[in-house]
Amino acid sequence: MSLSAGILGGTFDPVHVAHLRMAERAQAALGLDRIYFIVNHTPPHKPGTAVTSAWHRYAMVALATAHRSDWVPCPLELEVPGPSYTIDTLAQFGVTYGVPAAAAVFIAGGDSLRDFRHWREWERLLAAYRFLFVARPGVTLGTEAEALLAAGRVADGRGWTPARIRAALTGDTRAVLAELGMPDVSSTGLRVMLQSHADCADLIPEPVRRYIQKAGLYGGE
Repeated sequence: MSLSAGILGGTFDPVHVAHLRMAERAQAALGLDRIYFIVNHTPPHKPGTAVTSAWHRYAMVALATAHRSDWVPCPLELEVPGPSYTIDTLAQFGVTYGVPAAAAVFIAGGDSLRDFRHWREWERLLAAYRFLFVARPGVTLGTEAEALLAAGRVADGRGWTPARIRAALTGDTRAVLAELGMPDVSSTGLRVMLQSHADCADLIPEPVRRYIQKAGLYGGE
């Protein structure tokens, strides 16, 4: 079965141009019909970290994706109280949207690979679903991620062409770390810029920037 749906999961605090480029380039590389943006409710791997209200983050994702009919903001995790686990989210995604596991690929930043072995039932995740981890400039992987690559649990596709990435993920490969030309932008850095009233116009979609201003988020404008 060919891949048809990309599931881009993240905190999106706030959503920015690198998220959108990741979606765009992953969709093109894999020939996906749709990208679903799943907004984390309570990220279990960020304990003690202050996170903006999930509904604010969902609203920003909805605004950032409104210009494309094939990009779908997905509230699945917002409808479940407490921490959200990918193993549960993907099972519910298949039921809600009628997408079989074999036709879906979960897309995440390469930094997610650093703690992937701490995700709930990560080995069952790899057995049931496909993953595309997208490397970001300046982000080191760490020893656990390097161990996954060395063991072949995740294929090191940095430098691969889109065609090779697609062939791998539609074949027997369960997960690939790829480079898709991501800009060096992070939500953490953007929050600092917003708090200091720095110009973020080129880094955040304009409808999202207006929403941030209107809702008074991040102590900025």
